[in-house]
Amino acid sequence: MRIINFTLLFFSLLLSFSCKKEETIDNTPQIVFELTVLNATKRTTSNPNAEVSPNATINIFITREDADNNKPRYTGKTNSNGILTISVPAQEIYYLAATNNNAKGTKNGFLINGIFKSQEDINMSPGQTPAAQIGDLIFSDINGDGVVDDLDKINYKTYSGLKTSTNIIKSTIYISE
Repeated sequence: MRIINFTLLFFSLLLSFSCKKEETIDNTPQIVFELTVLNATKRTTSNPNAEVSPNATINIFITREDADNNKPRYTGKTNSNGILTISVPAQEIYYLAATNNNAKGTKNGFLINGIFKSQEDINMSPGQTPAAQIGDLIFSDINGDGVVDDLDKINYKTYSGLKTSTNIIKSTIYISE
């Protein structure tokens, strides 16, 4: 009887040492965001440029409700060159918001889309009130009606994740005080 018990113990120990724990592999497709944050706070008419924004915070939301309630799913900080590279699970739409101290990606509720650097930029853009001048912020015409007005107010930038030809989304986010 002792030999049988010892034999059973030996084989159970042998099995426990020879079995490998199964590794789970996450095959969820990923999207890589390569985001550059530029701070337009110091722009002027004579120098209508933005500066890279190191240490800016970028929040990535996966639903509009989360974005409206400021509940990010992913958060990252830009490096010394104002760039954040972050990999997230692929989905159809993402909502992003960037901040750095008092600078943020919206001004008076309008999404900042750049800086007017020339009269040609102004002529090619939807109308804004007050009328745009060189050095002013370019605001996004969210509803596409050709005019930036109260119907275009939003707190985040929207990106399509599944319509990319690669799994990389490169973009510039402008912020300002």
